Amino acid sequence: MTTTLSVYAMIGALVASLLVSAVQLTRLLPQFAPQIAELRADLRVLFDTAFNLLGSAMNVGSGLVFVLQLVMLMSIDAAYFPTILAAVKQKWALAVEALGNSAKLNRSFMIMTAIFGTIVATLNLARLLILGVPGAGLWALLSFVSGFIAFIGDISESKAMLATQCAKARQGHN
Repeated sequence: MTTTLSVYAMIGALVASLLVSAVQLTRLLPQFAPQIAELRADLRVLFDTAFNLLGSAMNVGSGLVFVLQLVMLMSIDAAYFPTILAAVKQKWALAVEALGNSAKLNRSFMIMTAIFGTIVATLNLARLLILGVPGAGLWALLSFVSGFIAFIGDISESKAMLATQCAKARQGHN
């Protein structure tokens, strides 16, 4: 239960930081008033821009709903997964042990990635604030999120990691 709450707390913090970044972005828009005034001259460009913004907002919204549903369903599954593993462990002990080791490694990897990303984003935020860059919070959030993107391929390689853990477990049981 605490894991589920902590996941929801992290998602809430991410959504809150996105809202703060959106507010910062709206504060930057007055700087672009001359360019926006030029857009008003051509209604087709204005409508095209408005529809593009609306479409992008809908994409972000639907993606956020998808991620929230995914987290909710994963947390529901996580509550029963230990029971399923306990039942399967009698027949496939090595596979269950390998899954457990793989999950531990993934969790520690993601925790360290989050800690490192937070440190990098905080340093970037401080540096950008010192330099007076507009929208510093938005750039810091972007640096935090982009830290995870590089590791998506590593996490998708969990099959190889699982095979390695199976081999290690088999060596220990022979």
